[in-house]
Amino acid sequence: MWLNLEQMSELFSNVVKIYDTNIPFAIKAAETTSKGKSIIAYDKNSKVTEAYSLFAKEVLKDNERERRKNALSQDR
Repeated sequence: MWLNLEQMSELFSNVVKIYDTNIPFAIKAAETTSKGKSIIAYDKNSKVTEAYSLFAKEVLKDNERERRKNALSQDR
């Protein structure tokens, strides 16, 4: 059974961070494992590569926000 984003958020948002970026399914992404390459090295112009890049930026931005929040709470 597949869950949509809303269902996943309802079930898991209190356990894990649900990010906004949607990674599309693509055969090329699955092929990277057998080729021993990252999706960026295998197909740098694909929609999947673009999505993973956006996801990485989203994670880094969230991490920086958490780091700053923790730094502020330690200063008090």
